Amino acid sequence: MDSSPEEKTWVRRFLKMPHTYVLLVIIILFAALLTYVVPSGEFERAEDESSGQTVVVPGTYGETEADPFNPLLFPVSIVEGFNDASDVIFFILIIGGTFQIILSTGAVDAVTGFPTRRF
Repeated sequence: MDSSPEEKTWVRRFLKMPHTYVLLVIIILFAALLTYVVPSGEFERAEDESSGQTVVVPGTYGETEADPFNPLLFPVSIVEGFNDASDVIFFILIIGGTFQIILSTGAVDAVTGFPTRRF
């Protein structure tokens, strides 16, 4: 017994991959929910004399006061995240624009095409 075309389109629509932003929001909200479930804690840290790096001291885990994420501050946290990462975002946009300009002028094709025509 085959399914009707209406059922197939409904199943396709239901199983369709959601938009990237929807996935990101779901992941962020899931992580926010975990702040209510997973107990908070920390290890003591000490500087390793041989390497100079800060390392975790084994067996020193202790629970700390829980500070769960407030879901109402979700939009504010996105803006703060963009603000904190603005220099990296700006750098990536500038590099991407530079590559686009170089590629649109044909400079890369000219440089790579010269040796292939020569030899």
